[in-house]
Amino acid sequence: MEILRTTIRRHHLLPPTKSAIQNRQPNILVLFCGGTLIMQENEDGALVVHDKETAIDLLLDLEPRLHELAKVTVHYVDNIDSTNMRPEIWDDIASVIHDKYDEYDGFVITHGTDTMAYTASALSFVLGNLGKPVCITGAQIPGGRIAT
Repeated sequence: MEILRTTIRRHHLLPPTKSAIQNRQPNILVLFCGGTLIMQENEDGALVVHDKETAIDLLLDLEPRLHELAKVTVHYVDNIDSTNMRPEIWDDIASVIHDKYDEYDGFVITHGTDTMAYTASALSFVLGNLGKPVCITGAQIPGGRIAT
């Protein structure tokens, strides 16, 4: 992680001008790590973990107006319960952000809520003063419920 942190901190890009922002939608990369956000309940009320394609489709269908606000691309990292999150996956997340840094205006990470704080802490050390927003989001109930 030390090499990656040093490499990421070397990025010193100027922020986009107001005219550049007004003329285009922000380009956002969603790093999909699973979580309750995209799960659905079966007949018994148990939450179902979906395959890769279904999970990504469910995520993109949560807010139909999403593509009016930003150009969104999803990068599938894993679809796990957050209690199974581990440092190797933190490295994967940081590596994707490093590799895609110049292509995107910001990054969103979907994550289970049980260990979200640990991931946020680890990434804060690795990413440091990145210069672009990184948002970690999750849910305690499925995003498809009307109340969410």
